[in-house]
Amino acid sequence: MSTDTLDPVFQAAGQRFGIDPDLLRAQAHVESNFNPQAVSPKGAIGLMQMMPDTAKALGIDPTDPAQSIFGAASLIRQNLDRYQGNLEAAVAAYHGGTDPQNWGPLTQSYVGKVADTFQGLKNSGAMTPTSSAGPGDQDPVLAALSGSQHAPQGGPVQAPPNDPYMDAPGLPSNQLMTA
Repeated sequence: MSTDTLDPVFQAAGQRFGIDPDLLRAQAHVESNFNPQAVSPKGAIGLMQMMPDTAKALGIDPTDPAQSIFGAASLIRQNLDRYQGNLEAAVAAYHGGTDPQNWGPLTQSYVGKVADTFQGLKNSGAMTPTSSAGPGDQDPVLAALSGSQHAPQGGPVQAPPNDPYMDAPGLPSNQLMTA
């Protein structure tokens, strides 16, 4: 799937949940290489590799790229709120669950890959991961996302026509919309 096709969805989800869209792009790259049909050996599904129970709890279809992106953005926002804005912890919880005792080497590797890909996007706009930050360098995820952990100013985002993922009249603004 073309990243250009998904760009408006990454932008809208990022704006809706107060997350840099490049973080979501980096996660999609690391999770599935932008493949909405990806299925992991552990059963994670879709572009953002949602576990079926997580997707069900969010009320989304993980094989639908837009729903997967909005679901991931919702989870990252929840994790940012849970961990007082700690982005590294939010990304680790996305991968390894909310108990930090479960964040072993695989989760730490995942966080590093997302950070490297994210920094690569910030540096060049390419989907190619960069090398890890050297000693003394600021964490690339935290550096790139500084200031983007809060909801955007100025009210709701104007959704494109027929976009079921944005605020709809009569529905709570913090509820994830599904088709």
